[in-house]
Amino acid sequence: MYTIKIAIATNINFYKSTLPIVISSLIEQGIERDNIHVFNAGFDNYEYQVIDGIHHHRLDHNSYEYSPLIEIVDKQLESEYWFLVHDTCKFGPNFKQLLYNIPEGAIKLSLNNKPAMTMGTYKYDYLLSVKEKIMSIRNTDYSEESMNHWKNWGVPYEDYIM
Repeated sequence: MYTIKIAIATNINFYKSTLPIVISSLIEQGIERDNIHVFNAGFDNYEYQVIDGIHHHRLDHNSYEYSPLIEIVDKQLESEYWFLVHDTCKFGPNFKQLLYNIPEGAIKLSLNNKPAMTMGTYKYDYLLSVKEKIMSIRNTDYSEESMNHWKNWGVPYEDYIM
């Protein structure tokens, strides 16, 4: 069986209301707490801690749904695969079975047909191979102008590396 870690994309403005739902649904579906990583964007300083067995990364950047991927390649957080999901999701029956149903040799699988809002499974080696592309969209400017720029940029480039 593959090693797959879950990367939850959230941010400073919404995590308190969204994380309890997405995390509890992952645990209910049999995902081990140690395989869950929360990437919380929009803070001034990076901070890492394990809370109730779940890895929490407070990020010193905010690049929307790409924030977890930026952190994974920048900090070289190894796993055979990473499954990227937004904090607004809730998982139901058969999730774990479907999660581990990766075709032989697959390097990326979108959550659904494109556009997939970047959500899906990524082979770690693939992420490292496109590290420069991923790091080029790292945003540390939280001004309204910059955040709007990156939000608008994300529309035509929704599946930038998918």
